[in-house]
Amino acid sequence: MQLLLTRPSEITLVSVIGACGALGALSQGLWLHGYVLRSDHLVSTALIDMYGRRGWLELAVQLFDSLAVKDTISYNAIIRGLAVHGWGGPALKLFPEMRRNAIGVDERMRGIKVEEMVQKMPMRPNAAIYGVLLAACRMHKKFEIGDCVVGYLLQVEPGHGGNYVLLSNIYANMN
Repeated sequence: MQLLLTRPSEITLVSVIGACGALGALSQGLWLHGYVLRSDHLVSTALIDMYGRRGWLELAVQLFDSLAVKDTISYNAIIRGLAVHGWGGPALKLFPEMRRNAIGVDERMRGIKVEEMVQKMPMRPNAAIYGVLLAACRMHKKFEIGDCVVGYLLQVEPGHGGNYVLLSNIYANMN
């Protein structure tokens, strides 16, 4: 691909990194790391998973710490790598951070505007975070906030059918 001056897609990179991890081809994985450094989040998470599977935990932690956006997938990749290789303490310390950053949207629901909440988050919200926020709106009967959240969610992930199911559940609970 380099000879053709073609940049590989995310899917190609994630597949090749996964193959490097499964085969133990860490030198090729390191080369890919350099290639995609500071690029896509999905590729970085695949690298964290590869390093974690092969016991290169320092590299996995270093890359994880450098992520601008940490979601449940990246947290799961680093926690799995740490736990499998006997680093249970550091793995357990990440759970509260994961809840606070990636899952803890529910606790932030009381009396705050969605825009303000999104701006105060330590990361750029993704579809999973908006989905949790939308489910929290439904649970706390904050329908007007839920309507606003749906707009954000559909911008991030317009083709996902589950988003429309959540939306219909919120509208059904309004009555």
